[in-house]
Amino acid sequence: MAINSDQGVEIRKVTLAGATGNVGPAILKALQDANYEVTVLTRGNGVELNHLPPTSRHSVAKVDYADETSLRTAIQGSDVVVSALPASALAAQKLLIDASVAVGVKRFFPSEFGSDPSESELRNLPFYSNKLACQEYVKEAAKTNPGFSYTLLHNGPFLDWSIKVGFFLDLKHHTATIWDGGDVPISTTNLDTVGKAVVKSIQHFESTKNKDVYVQDIAITQNQLLDMAKRLDAQEWTITASDTADAKRKALATLQSPKPDMGSAAINQLCRAIFSREAKPAFTKLDNELLGIPQMTKSEVQALIKSFIATEQQPTQNL
Repeated sequence: MAINSDQGVEIRKVTLAGATGNVGPAILKALQDANYEVTVLTRGNGVELNHLPPTSRHSVAKVDYADETSLRTAIQGSDVVVSALPASALAAQKLLIDASVAVGVKRFFPSEFGSDPSESELRNLPFYSNKLACQEYVKEAAKTNPGFSYTLLHNGPFLDWSIKVGFFLDLKHHTATIWDGGDVPISTTNLDTVGKAVVKSIQHFESTKNKDVYVQDIAITQNQLLDMAKRLDAQEWTITASDTADAKRKALATLQSPKPDMGSAAINQLCRAIFSREAKPAFTKLDNELLGIPQMTKSEVQALIKSFIATEQQPTQNL
């Protein structure tokens, strides 16, 4: 089904790389709900295929991300390519960009979907180096290929996911690590809103061409989230105060060790990027109005936390 975006640009087929991570399923659902013809790229291993949603509304193309010919074949005929590849696979994006240019893709979304890595503090964190390199690569591709363009979509940390897994605060154990005093506003967005923002960016094709697009559900602090949780569950909470500057130092030291713990280093860098005032985690510019995406109220955030508390309090079922 062909869909006209602003300025009459016709977008019919969208290819999605990385449909099985945190944000990939939300992007896939939003694309399907908007009636795009969607192709999902997969490496073709059994584990990955088992985690894909039912294929009744999208096709699957098995690819080798290290082989540009394989990628060209899979995305041939696509108007838009969206990459939701994880940080560990971002090196593959350069070939995906090359393949997109080669087959005439109109718009490429690199795997951003988080903090803005162009902020000066994030440029000092190795975790964001691949994202920055891909940003420069896609920008250069757009300069030298007039029919090709990009959108960099920034949405901060995922609000619902961060509450669910205990990143902002741990509802299950009534504990919280409060970073840098907890009063730093953070732009944060639910997963389904990220999916909608991708679709809206495609539909506002010219307005988002070769642009950084900023979306949030709300800008909120850790202490505000903690106060909501305390009021809702009426439990005693254990609070630990931590310093993101110390987390950054630990991450950089870990990366210099002979056998670095990459997981620990990544988490410490993320904490610096998300919770420190130096990283400017609250966006100073927003495109919610352009895309027609309303923001959440604090009452709606409280209702979200309440829903997760209710889930944690459900009795375990013996199967």
